[in-house]
Amino acid sequence: MKIEAQIDQKTKNIWRFITLTLEHNDAPLDEQLDHLTASFRRLRQTVLWKSTQLKGYGVIEVKRSGDNQTWHPHIHVLTRGLYLPQAKLSEQWNECSGGSSIVDVRGIDSHKQAIKYVTKYLGKTPEFVRDHTLFELTYDYIEATTNRRLIITFGVKSIPDDWEAHGLEDEPKAPWKYLMPLQELIAKANKGDPRCSALLEQLIRGGKYARQPSLFDE
Repeated sequence: MKIEAQIDQKTKNIWRFITLTLEHNDAPLDEQLDHLTASFRRLRQTVLWKSTQLKGYGVIEVKRSGDNQTWHPHIHVLTRGLYLPQAKLSEQWNECSGGSSIVDVRGIDSHKQAIKYVTKYLGKTPEFVRDHTLFELTYDYIEATTNRRLIITFGVKSIPDDWEAHGLEDEPKAPWKYLMPLQELIAKANKGDPRCSALLEQLIRGGKYARQPSLFDE
């Protein structure tokens, strides 16, 4: 499976689970799905996301509210990148989604857990579909999801996935590029610049290879 091949056990500590939800409302499901995917697209264009996350997969899941009165679509994301503070993500998601701030961020404990997280939503049948008395809901769901991508892939392949096949002990060394003086980097990081904070964290942490500027691997 392609997703499984991308998630190497040696890099499990840089993969994380993120769930992005929308506030409950009574809008039709197709409108909510449009809003959800557009909001996620806006999030991926923010400095916070682009400076910390390299690539990943998002799976859209659709549920009904507890009283079965409103739709509740959300995105389960498996993303590869640097640590992403939940509070900052919540603030950014609230801005991108126009009022929804509920997010969840978790690290993964194992390679199998990461695979299970994504794949279980790929083949999961919504509960209301299994209830034959809720025919109208099933019909609305089918209408809203037909010809719609429920799996979202994102990110760039700046690091070869088959680097081990080339006989490398570690991932390839990227060329250095001058960005700014160290003092300026530290000053901007102290002011909360996420990209500079990510770079400074990597410089402090060190490692076999020091790379720039999207230093997403540990």
